[in-house]
This record gives sequence, C-alpha cells and structure tokens, in this order.
Amino acid sequence: MADEAGASRRDLFRLLGRVVADAAGARIPAPAAPPRPAPPQEPEAEVPLERARLVVDLALHPVPAQRARRFVNPAWPGPVLLVRVTMDHFAAVDGDCPHCGLALSWDPGREVVHCPRDATAFRMDGLPSEGRRDESLRSYPCHAAGPRVEIGLPGDG
Repeated sequence: MADEAGASRRDLFRLLGRVVADAAGARIPAPAAPPRPAPPQEPEAEVPLERARLVVDLALHPVPAQRARRFVNPAWPGPVLLVRVTMDHFAAVDGDCPHCGLALSWDPGREVVHCPRDATAFRMDGLPSEGRRDESLRSYPCHAAGPRVEIGLPGDG
C-alpha cells in the first residue's frame, strides 16, 4: 500500500533500518549461535565386584579420553562416575549430586563434574568448586591395569 508520496510501508522500514544501522556505525549483528551441547554421556553400565573393587573392562565399556561413564553394582554404595581425564589418567567420584540426587555430568572444558539442576560443580577430588559448597562427593582411588580399571573404596588406595 503506497502513501501519497509513492513510498510503501516496506520502503519506510528499510529506510529507517538503514538510518539506525548507519547511526550505530555498523551493521546490525546477526543473532549469536546457540551454545553447542555437551557430548552425550555413555549409558550407565553394571560392572562386577572383585576383592571389594568395581572392575571396569574398557573393552566392554569404553570410556574415551575426556569423557565419563557411570557404573553401578548392587553391592556398591551408589553409582560411580568414572572420568578418563587423559588416555592414561582415570578419576572416579560419586555419580549422583548430593543435594538433589540427579546424575552428575563431566565437563571437560572446566575439568569438573556438575549437577544439571543447581549448577554445583565438583573437582575430581570431590570438593565443590562452584555453586553450593555444603557437601562434597566421595572420591575413589582408580588403578588402570591394561584394559581394566579397578575402582576402590575411599581409603583403599
């Protein structure tokens, strides 16, 4: 629909958009790209106990470097999150948030495990590093031997 001068509303909006962009000294920026989601965590797996230690066979339950996986056994105190920090270094902590009980996730960029609900993050020694600091996680000693990782109880070193 054109007005008496022959310009349409669309033309008017284009002109106003250019005037605003010129006044700002730059083009109007494109919207920011959405954040990339964290890589999916492997599904939880049940593993056997040998000599009071969880035994993870990496051939059956692979854990790539900078990834994590939850392991359980009915005789164990709860889920364990095993993190492969590097190809040769493993660390393990409780797999559930002590505040709300949700499964914890590994964030390789910050090198912490975190709760998706309350943004609490924990270092791999179990101490809180962000968010609530009123509870810690149990940290478990890990021993890698070939294609197996043995996870002991705290103090089992």
